[in-house]
Amino acid sequence: MGWSSKSPATQRWDGKGAPGDEDSVVDLSSGQAWAVAAPTTQSLAGYTSATIRASAASHPCPATPQINQTITVGGAPARPLTMQCPRGSGFLVEVATTVHHGTGYLFASQNPSGNGSQRADRTAFREFLGGIRFWR
Repeated sequence: MGWSSKSPATQRWDGKGAPGDEDSVVDLSSGQAWAVAAPTTQSLAGYTSATIRASAASHPCPATPQINQTITVGGAPARPLTMQCPRGSGFLVEVATTVHHGTGYLFASQNPSGNGSQRADRTAFREFLGGIRFWR
């Protein structure tokens, strides 16, 4: 699946907080996936930790994701984070963070109905991430 924004951001993200799919700072792709980006001086670890804290503060997400590994997105090291918000709800939220040339990127996807296969949701999100390319 390639990136094809059907609803581009109307405002610039300041890199703070945890934007959701309907916020004016996000670009939406097909389905329930979105992305935000902002300049950062943080390392990937710092950016990921800040993302986890912001998600827990802004949404009913756990302070510790269920999955927190290392992968690559667009050739850059990235951290995929899987959470149920709130815990045990079946509302699966997939997030991936990466820092590339001084820009922090947050890619996210959610299954708001809680229905369907979480394995399929994870697979679809990983396929989405596999299509990300940085042009810089």
